[in-house]
Amino acid sequence: MRFFITLFAFFTVFSAVGQSVPNGDFEQWSGTGNYEEPVSWSTPNPNTAALSLFTVTKESGLKHTGSYSARLQTRSLLGMPIPGLLTLGTFSINMVTMEATIEGGIPFTHRPVSMSGYIQYDPKLGDECFVGVVLLRQNGSSWDTLGTGNYTTTQSLNTWTEFNIAIDYTSVETPTHLNIIILSSDRDDPQPNSTLYIDNLEFQYPIGVEESITSADEPRVYFGAGRLVFEGVDSDRAQLPVSLYSLDGRVVWSGETQRDGNTYTSLLLPDLQGGVYIVRYGKGDGSYGAAKIYAGVW
Repeated sequence: MRFFITLFAFFTVFSAVGQSVPNGDFEQWSGTGNYEEPVSWSTPNPNTAALSLFTVTKESGLKHTGSYSARLQTRSLLGMPIPGLLTLGTFSINMVTMEATIEGGIPFTHRPVSMSGYIQYDPKLGDECFVGVVLLRQNGSSWDTLGTGNYTTTQSLNTWTEFNIAIDYTSVETPTHLNIIILSSDRDDPQPNSTLYIDNLEFQYPIGVEESITSADEPRVYFGAGRLVFEGVDSDRAQLPVSLYSLDGRVVWSGETQRDGNTYTSLLLPDLQGGVYIVRYGKGDGSYGAAKIYAGVW
């Protein structure tokens, strides 16, 4: 089944919420007939509901945080595989040609530098899942692509695994629309029963992150002997996930910290150029903190 991703205007009134992915934690679902849809997202379900076939479902057994995640599974319809799909645009299937189209996106005027999330994945026969971000600007009747980023994997992931997508901008203009597209399969060669679980999608805005780090109970974060050091962390976890970003949104390093009392220390980092970096760290309760730090040359 071929997918044609086209980016047309989306005229339904819909507002993006500040610095967040709409319903990125997949906690909100609405009932429609004999199935549920994640609020803010489009899926193939309306096109296949008459056959009681659903490629996107609410998952309560496997979730990273909260009560639910989204489960996307590639299914077979009339001998044709249909990937599980989520999009912030609108989705339609031509039931004669079995061709699918994604149109539009939601109004959005921010410039996130990256998007993160968590997945579990069970691919069949070398299948590949896909998570993509597109930021657009409408100019009259034409559309310009300002920023894009994507993540793919063919790995079998049976525990929650974080991914990070750096968004590559080709223009300094402000976007007018956003689309996120998630597929459980390779769109050119989808394999039935490939299953993707996804949760906790989140944008990062590192340039302004210092303004949100004002609480006295936040840990002190700094570089020490080529490692990241976190002092005063209130957590009972043995390890905490950490990602280090450059100011253009690239993931410089991702890993975990080791605990020693209320201090956590990362593994030895690769050589870094001197400059400002953004550290994003898990707090052990499903929430995240961030800090802007300066790295000298070592």
